Amino acid sequence: MKKKGFTLIELLAIIVVIGIVALIAIPNVLNVIENSQKKAFLLDSRNIFNIVNQYVTDSGISGRFTINNGKASVDGMEIPTSDLKIEKTQYTGYVEIIDNSFSSAIYGDRWCAVRNANDNEYHLFELNTDECNDAR
Repeated sequence: MKKKGFTLIELLAIIVVIGIVALIAIPNVLNVIENSQKKAFLLDSRNIFNIVNQYVTDSGISGRFTINNGKASVDGMEIPTSDLKIEKTQYTGYVEIIDNSFSSAIYGDRWCAVRNANDNEYHLFELNTDECNDAR
């Protein structure tokens, strides 16, 4: 009588193949997740800058806008978050707009996005690096 089923060797071979595929796939999936989180953070940083820039255009107020977990102030004076529409942000940082010179640094849990006055691009750095610390 012939038995049906897999031998132990066949089962071990399948487990080894699945393990090899997992070793290849998991780092790639983790990289995709991290890259998407970085892009989302950069997009949020740009949006915060654009919101503050629009507020400056509409109100004529300029200076150093400080953002802290959904609350905003300019040069120490609190701004209603409904005016800036950033009440749901979890980031901290600043946007400085003085005489059409723009700079900003937005800080998240893992990265900071820095935009210098003479540069139109945001640059992403790991938190607690010299670039992030210098921007404070």
